[in-house]
Amino acid sequence: IALTRERMARVGEIATGVVHLVRNPLQGVINCLDILAENLDSKSAAVASQPLSLLREACSALAR
Repeated sequence: IALTRERMARVGEIATGVVHLVRNPLQGVINCLDILAENLDSKSAAVASQPLSLLREACSALAR
């Protein structure tokens, strides 16, 4: 039983590391999308706001 606990603890540590490795780049993408959305002119914003919003939502969902 102690060996199983140690293995489960190790799996938890690995999973935490993987989550961290995935979330950090996703947060970077989210930040870039926010900056891009803030800096669009009105004509570009009319075309790109919905796709940018969808991308941001998808990245946010993956980062949770």
